[in-house]
Amino acid sequence: MIMETIKKIIEKETKLSLSVRSRKREYLFARALYYKLCKEETAYSLQKIGESLGFSHANVMHSINKIYPEIKEYDTDSYFAYLKCKNLTKKLKEQQFNLLNEAINE
Repeated sequence: MIMETIKKIIEKETKLSLSVRSRKREYLFARALYYKLCKEETAYSLQKIGESLGFSHANVMHSINKIYPEIKEYDTDSYFAYLKCKNLTKKLKEQQFNLLNEAINE
């Protein structure tokens, strides 16, 4: 569920569909942001993260290790989109946690 939410957030922020299998820079960057957020915010394996978009774990590793650093260094728009999406994801996780706590404490 959280990966689907991250996907929707990234797609909305970048105005691109992550389902498109393209090697264009904007799609590579969008997928790299998705992979990075999923790795940081979920407990899913790299294989599961890659499978969610139809790619292998090797694509995920390459995007996180090679493409994401380029985004951070050279593409400020994409990096700010990543930071915005990361904040949104954290807020959503906090809300879910609070709702669970309220349900348990009732």
